[in-house]
Amino acid sequence: MNKNNSIVVVQIGKIGDMILTTPLFSRIKNIFPEYELTVLASEKNYFIPELHSSVDKVIKFKKDFSALKSFISLKSSHIDYWIDTKNMYSSTSNMLVKNIKPERSLGFNYDVRVFSETLNNYTLGSHAIDINLSPLNFFNNSNEIFSKNIKPELTIPDTVRKTAEEKLSKFKGLKNILINFSAGSEIRQLSADMWIEVIGELKLDRDCNVLITGLVNDQNEIDIIINRCETYNIHQIRTESFFEFAAVIKLCDLVITPDTSAVHVCSAFNKPIVAIYSNVKWNYENSDRCLI
Repeated sequence: MNKNNSIVVVQIGKIGDMILTTPLFSRIKNIFPEYELTVLASEKNYFIPELHSSVDKVIKFKKDFSALKSFISLKSSHIDYWIDTKNMYSSTSNMLVKNIKPERSLGFNYDVRVFSETLNNYTLGSHAIDINLSPLNFFNNSNEIFSKNIKPELTIPDTVRKTAEEKLSKFKGLKNILINFSAGSEIRQLSADMWIEVIGELKLDRDCNVLITGLVNDQNEIDIIINRCETYNIHQIRTESFFEFAAVIKLCDLVITPDTSAVHVCSAFNKPIVAIYSNVKWNYENSDRCLI
């Protein structure tokens, strides 16, 4: 990296966290087109910024000695802006800023001052995307702040898209309702019995297919649903990667899912969705608003 042309955005969380950070990449690039934009990502989410057109470089962060090479590379570079939109104190964020020593660091400061520039007073709303876009308010770029299009930005590889199209080709001519069984967290996941009740309440027309997908670990529950819903036109569709899962979502007519990354994928593609949230107050305050 050359001096005075480097920005690093930190997002070392889960897949959903990275999806909700993607709108920041293109808008930062619009403000600073001559800067090299690097994303510091986690092992869980690095593949999303790798395909983003505004991202120049992706570095995977690992909390072990294998990350030493990447860490040294960052530390030896001149970084003009280090942007971390995690809106709570993080010892990892603190460690990174102290050791990398960027020219200016933007983030949320609380009891411990971690960042040289605080974003606390620059949030655009309470949703994660609003929080992630707070650096735009800091840079006072009004054209970006009031942009109506704040959808997540996902690029699906052509080969993956074609594979998904082939898998769905047998269902052409019918409306495809996709049920995403898996949530990745027990508190967010519905049981097979609850999904069977949901399917029964759909009152499906004859021109509808129900496609069900989920993680390998949930196969037993998925089998129970299929076996007990024989009167409905229900089929399992298996996906081999996150991007294939996203491509299937894009190709279906309606998605029904628990609170997981599928919600954010639907937002990226303006896909009609029924999202099922656990009974926690902040879920209802910060659930995905309309991102059209």
